[in-house]
Amino acid sequence: MTRGHRSSGRAERGSGDSALLAAMLPTAVLTALPEVAGLTTRERRALAERSADALTAHGDDLVYGGRDCAPTFAALARGLAAAALQPGGVTYAGHHFCVRPHRDCPHPKAGLFHARLCGVDVIGVFDT
Repeated sequence: MTRGHRSSGRAERGSGDSALLAAMLPTAVLTALPEVAGLTTRERRALAERSADALTAHGDDLVYGGRDCAPTFAALARGLAAAALQPGGVTYAGHHFCVRPHRDCPHPKAGLFHARLCGVDVIGVFDT
């Protein structure tokens, strides 16, 4: 900090929070997965769109901490859960989420594990 310049402290706080958010993300996505799996394809698309809107509007709160950090984190987890139900799943921040094994899956057994862990019926999950 230079003389005459006041720091908000946000940048310093954000660097540690990012690691914490990345560590919490797998649990949050797997927690959201059963609920999201019960949605129709149209509802999942709408959810993904709302999640993207929340991240666009409040991504800085998520990274640096702010009043919308918690709802934005929840939107990220729900959006990733919706993407995990798509063929091939999704990889974000070094974590891969899917509910069915697929070509080039970084963890071939993880999809079935995620499905069993969350009570997701993988048969027909893409048919709605």
